[in-house]
Amino acid sequence: MFILICITLISAIFPLIPKLKSRHWMIQLFDYLRFQLIVLKLVLIVVWLLFFTISTVSLSCLTVLLVGLFAQFRYVAPYSSLFSKEVISVEHEKESFSILIANVLQPNSKKQEFLKLINTHAPTFFITLESDLEWEKAMKELEDVYPYAVKKPKDNLYGMHFYSKVEIADTNISYLVEEDVPSIQAKVELFSSGQPIEINIVHPKPPAPGENETAKEKVYTTLWLSLIAPSAAVQQ
Repeated sequence: MFILICITLISAIFPLIPKLKSRHWMIQLFDYLRFQLIVLKLVLIVVWLLFFTISTVSLSCLTVLLVGLFAQFRYVAPYSSLFSKEVISVEHEKESFSILIANVLQPNSKKQEFLKLINTHAPTFFITLESDLEWEKAMKELEDVYPYAVKKPKDNLYGMHFYSKVEIADTNISYLVEEDVPSIQAKVELFSSGQPIEINIVHPKPPAPGENETAKEKVYTTLWLSLIAPSAAVQQ
């Protein structure tokens, strides 16, 4: 029982860690484990109910787990099918477009499967992240359908490509994150009104060992994207 109590208490403490005023990756990591913590809490609740009799200790642990479960569910639920979509579906097909964003994983050898994915869904635009020269060569066969593109292959897992069926204007490749991490800015005129759409593609380095010690770049990138409103932005 002692081990189970310890696991219960640990599962209750983990969700509180991201609330600490630190952007170190070891702290921010727990922001990405909410679904896993929900599953852990559900398993612990089942174990307490099935294998232990009702007592002050078991009731206390169950209370802690249920409160924690509710708190975690509040974070996860808005992104589930239980909640309605915040983006309203387009009513006029002539003024709609589709976009496919893929982190292809640079060493991934299944390039033909990705090409089939593009041909199957036929998006108006598609964006690849982690794409190097080998990926660029593989995607060349799509250029008959996607004649407009902005390409920035890199072999450091931060290459980026933007392909479009419609003409791209005012393209710019900048380095908003770090000097070796590109970002793409571009405009397209798609709607019948001629109103340009501004595309902003960024790929901030994650707070992780071997990448960045803190999550400050994610915060700066989010701030930068908020400053370009009301233009439409695409981020990854």
